This record gives sequence, C-alpha cells and structure tokens, in this order.
Amino acid sequence: MTNKDHAVNVAMAIPISNKEFLTAQELADQLQTTVSALASLRSRGGGPPFVHVGRTVSYPVVAVRVWALQQARTRTGGAR
Repeated sequence: MTNKDHAVNVAMAIPISNKEFLTAQELADQLQTTVSALASLRSRGGGPPFVHVGRTVSYPVVAVRVWALQQARTRTGGAR
C-alpha cells in the first residue's frame, strides 16, 4: 500500500460532518490561514484540491483531508 493509499484510507475513516464541501472561508478558518492564501495556492498549485461550481470555489472535505495527511512530515528542512 502506498502512502497515498494509506492517506485516503485514513481520511475516509474519519467521521465527516453533514458537509461534503467547505467554502474557502471555512477551510481558511480550519487551516488558520487566509482566503487569499488559498487563492494563491490554487493559482500556483500545491494546495488542497478544489472544484468550481459555477463561479464558486469549493473544497471536497475528503480530498482536503487526504491532501493534509500527505503534507505530514517527520522532520524539518531537507527534501520532501
């Protein structure tokens, strides 16, 4: 099993509220960042997965959890 597969399994096992998607503001609040920082990540890549529904940006909860788990590190500095 790859690290990505493990991250998906862990993310799927965590109970989710009634919401399947987060707004940019909700995610920014959870990550203790700003909506503009999320917009920057969307623009340059490397941030949490998102979808456009019309002109609205939404973040699938499970995909964000997988992304967050994939960001986990065991030490600072050096190659990822």
